[in-house]
Amino acid sequence: MNRFTHALLLLILGFNLVHAQVIVQGYTYNQKDKTPIAYTSIELFDKSRGTLTNDNGYFELHLDSLPALIKVSCLGYETKMVPIPDTTFLSIALHPTIIPLREVQVKYQDDIAKLVEQTRNKAIKSRRNQLTGRAFYRQFNNNDSVCTEVLESFYDICSNNNGIKSWDLTQARYGIKDVDTGNRVYIYNQSVITRFLKVYADATPGLDISQAIVNQPRKQRVYYEMANQYEDPSSGQQIVELLFRSAKNKHDSTYGHIYIDEKTFDILKVQGTYVDKDNRLITPSGWERQNVETIEKTKLDYEIRFKKLAEDVVTVDYIKTKVSLFTIYKKRKITLTSDSFFYVYEYDPELSVNDMSPEVNDYENVKNLPYDPVFWFNNPIIKRNPIQQRLITEFERENIIGNLLN
Repeated sequence: MNRFTHALLLLILGFNLVHAQVIVQGYTYNQKDKTPIAYTSIELFDKSRGTLTNDNGYFELHLDSLPALIKVSCLGYETKMVPIPDTTFLSIALHPTIIPLREVQVKYQDDIAKLVEQTRNKAIKSRRNQLTGRAFYRQFNNNDSVCTEVLESFYDICSNNNGIKSWDLTQARYGIKDVDTGNRVYIYNQSVITRFLKVYADATPGLDISQAIVNQPRKQRVYYEMANQYEDPSSGQQIVELLFRSAKNKHDSTYGHIYIDEKTFDILKVQGTYVDKDNRLITPSGWERQNVETIEKTKLDYEIRFKKLAEDVVTVDYIKTKVSLFTIYKKRKITLTSDSFFYVYEYDPELSVNDMSPEVNDYENVKNLPYDPVFWFNNPIIKRNPIQQRLITEFERENIIGNLLN
């Protein structure tokens, strides 16, 4: 079969696939200043599946039929129910629910310590409430200014309020570009960081990122201070934003923001930065090891948002990470960055999850899966932004994306 015939067949099959479902597109924005709202949750009402807006506020939702009703929500904004009578493009304005900063005085320090302790105890107690479902993962790696790797994959997962408990790869495609033979560095297994990223650990009194990743046995003290308060008038939810930072040490540090429900002590979102001063987060492997002269300035930026599904059931909603580092490879100075986004788009209590081995890298896992190009024709759970779409199109055009071309 020649390339033209193959492309035509995919187009026909993809056309039929698209018409098997109704596709609704839309955009969410801040009613006050008209700016887009990234990572807004778009859920089918009374159903356990949905999507998120991308970082430009746009979304696509695949429905079996119309009319439908969706729930639109985002931390810091009023939740809205939106009917969908037809496929008209939706422009959805959300009202911000931020309460002005209240004065923080020394007397609040005891209250903060108590809040953190109660939140930690609630988190540990609630970990037994595990949920199974389906998730989507997308990763772009850059070698200096050139995108060298693309990974899109689907997982069956088991998760709780501390992150991902277990996951099993069900569909995936991987693209790799050789930008400069003999001077290349790739990050084959970035998804493992997403899986092992945890919020609270039993062994530490505060936020723990470093232990989950580099397995350091030290207990690291974390300091908190009040930053802001929010309220969602539709739900009555009161949200406290705390700043956190770790005590100074020569090995690593972490700092950022944590959002807590003041009434229920549930963790709603954590965003921060982990600085790996020992540069152990990413290490060279295989034949690359002998060619890497140095790795330094290793940093992990992360954002984890959680979703409350029932009175005492809170689980991971999405995990966003960015790993950046500087390396010298065969005398060449290279800055590596790896951006990833993980989202649980559907919950299924009947799903059984077989846990994958973390020792096997993404490269090998994708290689062992069959590749179905029709499945990927129009199947992004999270709508790609224009830059991501251009990169994916380039990899497809060059025929360097699939199950490693096997």
